[in-house]
Amino acid sequence: MELGNITYLKDLDLARRDYTVKVRVLRLWKQPMYNNPEQFYSIEMIVVDEEGTTMQGNVLRRWFPRFEQVFNESDCYFIVKPTIGLNESKYKYVDNKNKLGIYCDTDVYPCKDFNGPMYGFSFTSFKDIIDKTVPENKSIDVIGFVADVKDLKKFKTARGKDTKKLNVIIQDLEMESIYLSLWDSYADRILEQWENREEHGVIVVILQFGTLKYFGRFGYVNSCFNVSKLFINSDVDEMTTFRKSLIANSAASSCSSQSSRLSGIFLSLYDEYVVRSEFNNIAEVNLNQAKSVVVVGTVQMISEDLPWYYFACKTCNKKVFPKVTNDTPTVGVLVDEEEVYECKTKTCKDTVIQYTKRLKIPLTVQDSSGTVSLTLFDRDACRILNTTAANLIEKHVAGGDKGLYPDEFEALLGKKFAFKIDISDFNIEHNFWFFGVSKLTDDEDIIFELEKKANNIKVETTASLNNRFTDMESEDTVNLNDDNCTDVIMGVTVGTKSNEDFKSKVPSESMDDNVITPLTKNLEDTAMASKPIGEPAIFKRKTKKPAFKKNLVESYDVEENGEMSTTKPVKPGKPTLLIPKIEK
Repeated sequence: MELGNITYLKDLDLARRDYTVKVRVLRLWKQPMYNNPEQFYSIEMIVVDEEGTTMQGNVLRRWFPRFEQVFNESDCYFIVKPTIGLNESKYKYVDNKNKLGIYCDTDVYPCKDFNGPMYGFSFTSFKDIIDKTVPENKSIDVIGFVADVKDLKKFKTARGKDTKKLNVIIQDLEMESIYLSLWDSYADRILEQWENREEHGVIVVILQFGTLKYFGRFGYVNSCFNVSKLFINSDVDEMTTFRKSLIANSAASSCSSQSSRLSGIFLSLYDEYVVRSEFNNIAEVNLNQAKSVVVVGTVQMISEDLPWYYFACKTCNKKVFPKVTNDTPTVGVLVDEEEVYECKTKTCKDTVIQYTKRLKIPLTVQDSSGTVSLTLFDRDACRILNTTAANLIEKHVAGGDKGLYPDEFEALLGKKFAFKIDISDFNIEHNFWFFGVSKLTDDEDIIFELEKKANNIKVETTASLNNRFTDMESEDTVNLNDDNCTDVIMGVTVGTKSNEDFKSKVPSESMDDNVITPLTKNLEDTAMASKPIGEPAIFKRKTKKPAFKKNLVESYDVEENGEMSTTKPVKPGKPTLLIPKIEK
């Protein structure tokens, strides 16, 4: 395949078309027709080249048959002989007056060696927004942490469609504040994080391709339907850098209130996995309660009999389901059925959806206590494998893999991670022992701290088991020859000795209904003496048993003699005298 020289987006010349561009698709969506939202006018995209220049591109409806299945978000392509159009849209999502057109004689090829940015962020300063030096209706990217969330507002659009809006205050590293106006599914996502902020800690967000509007003296960055991209506490380099700077600012700040505020809301990786999350050995994971827990384990196997990708709604990221539709049939005419997909969530139900393929890798993870089945989803899987679902699926369908799943998955085997897993109501209601991974890390320090917890659990479990064995032995070796056998009921010793003797053995500390006062050393010969301090008494009667083993042969001597037996008839003849045995 001869592609010729690569031309950067900034160097495109309107006078010629014989060039090739090398780009990554940052965003991909379909533009509905204004008068018929059920039909699409174009496929729109935002692309970035290796220099970081961005440009909007599109495929018009008449070329859908050729290009509709070609492009995938986050994938990279060589585009040969595109056209250059004028971007006349009122809302421009990139700072570029031109638009890249995919035309009838344009060729598109996958690119495997793109060395440009992964996300193409271009952040706008909060101070510039506050000072109103940024033009209105300009598309911008912003990053900050959530300082406050206002009430969710619900209303109807001019066309009668139900919609909702959430105003969110975010702050940057200089503690400057701006508003985000998030609509519909974007609002739902941030609201869920905010309502669970005690669990999530600080909420760092990036809104990409937002549109700036001014109301009074405030600037609002609005999410745009199908275009804006919202990142929340994601594992992207820009967010990691922001978090580290936030920690540094908190530690170095001379303003005690600012430092206190930042340290109070910031949830570091250590806090999230070690301090704030419940840790379980794998064998302790159960379906008693819906919650999130952290486990540490090594990936030992990838299930070959389960699917490793699915179709997901682009709006809410939930699984979509096939729906077979056809036009009204005509008598005697066969109608081809078209397979479409529908999203059944409340947000997207009864609306036109766009879907994409996402990973869901079924893993078997093991620690020293056992194994657990986990599902690793697209975001973390693509980050670890440094590729996209579309690339993996395309290669696998083309027969480029040796097994039933992509060869790239082998990189997960033998690796140890700390997994934060969700035990959901669905797991409990359906007795389903496959758990979703909400987050994971291979940070060695985090894993070390968590494995220390695991070792402590082992020590406590071993001690508990030893105590149980001690209790069992104390119940089975009690002397029947003791004239003063004792019973232990609810931690109180009762016997045949005098009350004064009993009082001398009972500890002087008072007892309540919930705490068993430990017995004194004078009672070491009783069954309670083997119990550790603070362990509750067993709620059943315990009696002492003989310290010697009874000789059954000697006992049967008497039974075998008919004259001495109450169950056997007397035998004729001279009775055999028994030889008395001397007690040793």
